[in-house]
Amino acid sequence: MLQADAIQRLAPHAESMCLIECVVTHDDAHIICTSNSHRSEDNPLRRADGLAAVHAIEYGAQAMALHGRLTSHGSRLGVIVAAREVRMRVNWLHDIGEQLQITATVLMDDSRAAAYRFSVQAGNRLLATGRLTVAFL
Repeated sequence: MLQADAIQRLAPHAESMCLIECVVTHDDAHIICTSNSHRSEDNPLRRADGLAAVHAIEYGAQAMALHGRLTSHGSRLGVIVAAREVRMRVNWLHDIGEQLQITATVLMDDSRAAAYRFSVQAGNRLLATGRLTVAFL
């Protein structure tokens, strides 16, 4: 299990933009993370009316980036080039009272790109799912 200080050293995101607070477990194909940052007034993605569910994509992307750094892929820098099959089952994240659990599963990974399926849930409630593709710089 990795906590926030270790994640800050691994993540390509700095300070408050590092949304993941804990890596619960990971292996070569999966990662499970948790976060309470969706409720924070200081969340850098939050606007005056709250944190929109579309930002679940960023939580999924950060889980992907951490997975890449925790496995043999080192510190490749990438950019999201596709978000497909994204389904939001809520409108907002800031009003979810429970901790978020973010799961990412590798679908494809090579020297040029990686694709993952992600999900964000709170307790037994599925909040968002989708598939993200990252191209490496």
